[in-house]
Amino acid sequence: MKVIERERTEYLGDESNIEDFMKVVMEFSYKTNKLAGFCVIQICSTDEETLEIIKFDTAHGNLHVHRFYSDLAHTGENVENYSNLKEALIEIRKLIKKNWKKYKKWYFEKWAK
Repeated sequence: MKVIERERTEYLGDESNIEDFMKVVMEFSYKTNKLAGFCVIQICSTDEETLEIIKFDTAHGNLHVHRFYSDLAHTGENVENYSNLKEALIEIRKLIKKNWKKYKKWYFEKWAK
């Protein structure tokens, strides 16, 4: 299926915080213009590196989440509580906006050297 990809960056926190953001990549069907897939990643950019904290995506045909704050090699667990992709995308963006500080804290508590 041919898709059109759209990407956006949404900063988390107040205007002075440019290190914490959410990257949203959406794929739309070229034929129907309906949402065909997506990837939403919470990212923290430090002076040394760019870190993926949590990622939801529809790669491999199903919606799943990678919780890098608990396991850097997390291979993903299925997420099945959404009726459609549009609803899932909206709710996942809300979830990250609500919990990004907690996810970041857990990441640094576990992985900070």
